[in-house]
Amino acid sequence: MKIIFISCLLAFIFNFMALSQITEDVIYLKNGDIYKGHIVKDVKGEYLQIEMKDGSIKKLSYTEIEKKETVNVSTKPIANTKISSTKKKVSFGLKAGMDYSVFVEKGSDWSFKSGYLFGGFANFPIDKIASLQPEVLYAQHGAKATGYSSQLGSFDLNFETNYLSIPVLVAMDLPLSKTSKFCVYPALGVGILLSATETVIQNGQEHSIDGAGDCSSWYLFSSLGIWFETKIDNKMSFILDLRANSGITTMLKGYEVSDLSLYLMAGISF
Repeated sequence: MKIIFISCLLAFIFNFMALSQITEDVIYLKNGDIYKGHIVKDVKGEYLQIEMKDGSIKKLSYTEIEKKETVNVSTKPIANTKISSTKKKVSFGLKAGMDYSVFVEKGSDWSFKSGYLFGGFANFPIDKIASLQPEVLYAQHGAKATGYSSQLGSFDLNFETNYLSIPVLVAMDLPLSKTSKFCVYPALGVGILLSATETVIQNGQEHSIDGAGDCSSWYLFSSLGIWFETKIDNKMSFILDLRANSGITTMLKGYEVSDLSLYLMAGISF
């Protein structure tokens, strides 16, 4: 973030210096009229042409002119009300959606399982384009597999894990217009196990057991995502969020099993 901050600071300084060098031609007429713009043609002793701010060209005779001068265009202080009114503020929000997750284990063939998730977040601006966003989500993860044993024969296994997911996002704004934008973000987080259920399905019958004892009580994960945000009104925005998550540490005790998941969420911020 130091690089981002320094880049933004340098860009601001250069823009401020450039603005401070902008000049303007001012023509005072004998009748009291004043014209401001840029002189585009000056025939000494006869006439001049000045381009106005609206783009129009005005021709003035030297017999009409009292005096003319070139002045620096004044700039407002940095802390003026217009700039402060557009400053990003801390915002909060709610989101919910679907997730699709699978276990990743060498030599095993797990398949994706769908679930749902919901939760809230707080967004803390760092600068004009970057923000820090911690979230707290309830998320259903898990996976499905087909197995075989000499005692049971072929069977289907449905492994469901429920987590309190706490990621911290570093979001970068990509504005589309005054009312909408994309945000891209990486994230790091921790998943805290709430419950787990293993369900064996054979010949149309289901048998479920508590699977929490087979799971790690927590795990670390990383994420990469993008969300689209558009304003509903001056206080509220609608959000669509797409995110991929990859487990860093193992989820099952005694096994090298990580988690891979995809989130699709909708929400509001206020």
